[in-house]
Amino acid sequence: MARPLLRGDRLQAAREAMGLTREELATRLELSGPARIRVWELGLERPRPRLIPRLAAALDVSPYHLPSGR
Repeated sequence: MARPLLRGDRLQAAREAMGLTREELATRLELSGPARIRVWELGLERPRPRLIPRLAAALDVSPYHLPSGR
């Protein structure tokens, strides 16, 4: 079974630890709004693999933290 590219709970925890709203994170990622962040956090969808490094950088975490917590 493939490992997930992102765990929604880790994304939400990292975002909250940075003190960012979904809207602020969406702005940092140049997304059109916070809805995409919400569906990722809920685990309904996953971001494209090429977005993971940008997402990790915006949250000041390792790209490996989002799926595994490392």
